[in-house]
Amino acid sequence: MAILGAIALGAYNRALDHRLASATLPAAVTQAIEGAKGKFVPDSQATVQGEERNLAEAAIKASLAESIRLIMLLAAALALAGAACAAIMIPPQSVEARPSG
Repeated sequence: MAILGAIALGAYNRALDHRLASATLPAAVTQAIEGAKGKFVPDSQATVQGEERNLAEAAIKASLAESIRLIMLLAAALALAGAACAAIMIPPQSVEARPSG
């Protein structure tokens, strides 16, 4: 779980960086987004008001959604890999070997 959390935080920070680089944002919005790096629950949005707050919240929410999407895909891939390993490693039982009951 800790590894998935570290991966999620890295993806979240990378998504925030991408949003900062791809758009021309006011200084207050940029500062709020920079303050959100490294934590899933940012507290720096309180200093931003009005439309700038909406821009910062949208960027932070989209980045969080992107990181959650990545972790869900990784978890699904791990579950699929586990099921495949179980299917390969557990030998099938013949009809005669099964206990009747």
